Amino acid sequence: MINGIGKRIKQIRLNENLSQADFALKLGVKQSNLSHMEGGGKKIPLEILHKIISNFNNYNIEWILLGTGEILRTDISQPGGSIGQNSKCEKCLEKDELIKVMRITIDTQKELIDCLQTLKENCKQSEKKNQTSSEFPNLPANL
Repeated sequence: MINGIGKRIKQIRLNENLSQADFALKLGVKQSNLSHMEGGGKKIPLEILHKIISNFNNYNIEWILLGTGEILRTDISQPGGSIGQNSKCEKCLEKDELIKVMRITIDTQKELIDCLQTLKENCKQSEKKNQTSSEFPNLPANL
């Protein structure tokens, strides 16, 4: 598995035998921006992801976004194949798949937020217990 969406984008570029300049031109970005994206130093805008998914539709969207699954899609014809009348349907399927992956990401982020909130609450409770016990020093038993 290739960690980092920028590295996966670079893998697509290498698989397509495109130079960084040619790939950047195809995506409509500056080569320097692409270089930063591939290196993980810059966030990848949604419009760039859309261009990658549209221009290289033989790649698995889940793999591009999350790094899971196979690198290539198995549910559409390979590059150079006949798209014909089904191109609109395929684009709808791509959108549906992208929405599905984004929902998974949102659900995962919600779970992470819930865990962090629980952790924060537990820390606050621990702090209160420590403050309460330090405010009332232990008195000798013979008083």
